[in-house]
Amino acid sequence: MVTNPSHFLFSLCLPLFFIASSLAAEQGGGSSSRFSPSTKTDAEALLLFKKTVANDPANVLSQWQLEKNPCTWYGVTCSLGRVTQLDLAGSNLAGYVSFSSLSSLDFLTLLNLSSNSFTLNSTSLFQLPHGLIHLELSSSGLSGVLPENLFTKYPNLVFANLSFNNLTSFLPENLLSYSDKLEVLDLSSNNLTGSMATMRIQNCNSLQYLDMSQNHIIDSLPNSLSNCTNLRSLNLSYNLITGNIPQSFGDFKSLQILDLSHNYLTGWIPSELGNSCDSLLELKLSSNNLTGTIPVSFSSCSWLKVLDLSNNNLTGPFSDSILQSLGLLESLILANNKIFGSFPTSLASCKKLRFLDFSSNQFSGIISPRICPGAESLEELRLADNLITGQIPAELSLCSRLKTIDFSLNYLNGSIPAEIGKLENLEQLIAWYNGLEGNIPSDLGKCKNLKDLILNNNHLSGEIPVELFNCGNLEWISLNSNGLSGKIPLEFGLLSRLAVLQLANNSLSGQIPGQLENCSSLVWLDLNSNRLTGEIPARLGRQLGARALGGILSGNTLVFVRNVENSCKGVGGLLEFAGIRPERLLQAWA
Repeated sequence: MVTNPSHFLFSLCLPLFFIASSLAAEQGGGSSSRFSPSTKTDAEALLLFKKTVANDPANVLSQWQLEKNPCTWYGVTCSLGRVTQLDLAGSNLAGYVSFSSLSSLDFLTLLNLSSNSFTLNSTSLFQLPHGLIHLELSSSGLSGVLPENLFTKYPNLVFANLSFNNLTSFLPENLLSYSDKLEVLDLSSNNLTGSMATMRIQNCNSLQYLDMSQNHIIDSLPNSLSNCTNLRSLNLSYNLITGNIPQSFGDFKSLQILDLSHNYLTGWIPSELGNSCDSLLELKLSSNNLTGTIPVSFSSCSWLKVLDLSNNNLTGPFSDSILQSLGLLESLILANNKIFGSFPTSLASCKKLRFLDFSSNQFSGIISPRICPGAESLEELRLADNLITGQIPAELSLCSRLKTIDFSLNYLNGSIPAEIGKLENLEQLIAWYNGLEGNIPSDLGKCKNLKDLILNNNHLSGEIPVELFNCGNLEWISLNSNGLSGKIPLEFGLLSRLAVLQLANNSLSGQIPGQLENCSSLVWLDLNSNRLTGEIPARLGRQLGARALGGILSGNTLVFVRNVENSCKGVGGLLEFAGIRPERLLQAWA
């Protein structure tokens, strides 16, 4: 016998209708008599929590009233009439709160109180419901000792973020001993101290994300961290960690981000790290005391996007073969080391490379013309304070996204290629203290976004091209100590954003333009050692914050410094010296 299709559909829809009606009653409004006793109990618990909130500027809790179903309250989510989630993130709530009022929420699985201004003692963490899975308390005002057996108390926790608080005390030895289900643990930006080396790290196979950065953790890194075999991100930056990077870190097979920067690590970078290259996306080891060479095994890190080894004591040549397989690399930062050898031509293989910083090393040879358009995505090219020779390649104009070029303190010669004017996005052209010759290209006037033109201490000649003043965003012009001649263009007065103008030690002649008084943002003006007549416009000296230089330059009518709200702290903090070691500066000016 064939069943009537309409009867069959009716028999399916009828139960669904009653379920939907029941859920609607649970989620809807109405008096407290219309929902179950357990729902009412949850409402009473939430209202107890509300009483501890002293400040609710957005009135997000105003609808929390007993006569209304709590499943309709702001930040509350229910399932089958029971409160399962409480999310009040970013509500700017304040008050002395505790979790004792929430302990009766038996079905609560998610609690998010991040970005509020509570006063909350860490001992209250043990008053949370036992079944909690997701705990988000970053920037919540949590303070006190990090509990010893937090994950023993809450074995179902998968996500725990306690960052940007004021947790103190030593790291508990058993912190990661009973965390079978934990996938995310973020304790960054607290005041934790103690040693990771004494921690018992086991049964952490579920852990994927561990962040303890910006604390005061001391001592060496434990080999047992590699027991967390599924770890994808490990961030221990900005601590006081010493010792070597464990070779066992090469055992991570799923690691994507490793950040150990800004510590006191010593020794060589273990070549075993190359064994983690099947997954590694970011490797940050900057600002330590690492020595030795960069491991050739990094050449197998074909997925790598960020490699930052800056501010160490790395030496030896940089193998050209390392970059040949790093086609996805976006940021390569090796600044402030002692790396030597030829400028790597294999950079042309890095099609995605955006940021390159080799500043303050001992790279030599010429800048490979193959770098562009090979590294077609390049935005910043920083080679300051090296041993680079030869000419600036005109092919740089083929890297159309370039914003910053810094070749300061090298041994470059020849002229500045006119093709640089094709770089429409260029903001900084910095090449002071080289042996550059010839005229300043008038084509630079096509770089409409140019802010900083710093070419002092070269052998440039000719006149200052008036086309430069098409660059209305110019803030810093430094052409000191060249062989420039002719008059100071009147058009300087059009540069309303100009803060620094340095034209000293040239062969400029004629009157000091009165139009300079229109440069209302001017902080530093140096016209010394030229053949100029007249005086600096008096209006500049009357501008808010203006003051005369004292000491060796006092009484010199051709030097003027405007210092608004003490914004100019002295030569050491000026832009043209950025990224260069102080001792190297002393050598340069000796």
